[in-house]
Amino acid sequence: MKFLVVDDITFDRNIIEACVKKLGFSVDSAANGEEMFKICQKNMPDCIILDWEMGETTGIALLNKLRAMEGGENTKVLICTSNNHPSFIGHAHAQGADGFVSKPISSEKLAEKLREIGVL
Repeated sequence: MKFLVVDDITFDRNIIEACVKKLGFSVDSAANGEEMFKICQKNMPDCIILDWEMGETTGIALLNKLRAMEGGENTKVLICTSNNHPSFIGHAHAQGADGFVSKPISSEKLAEKLREIGVL
């Protein structure tokens, strides 16, 4: 299973990557939407962990574009943010996210969310 972590903050991206690797998966990373779509066009990942708030855009906007791509409708997507208000979670699901994980992320929390969406 191939993962992609998309977060504009290097520290957060590195933490999430380490959690994915600890679970035994290979992972690529992207700092923005442009990098994300280059990776997706070459080889669509099985699961994307997508930051909600990025400098140039939002994770929700990227999710909408992803879902319109060939193969993008089948990729599991976890939206990730430090804001875990129920309205954010509901909006993420309404926009096509498979799940939601709040920061800070641990490998245990990530494993729980991946089980919830059927990845583990």
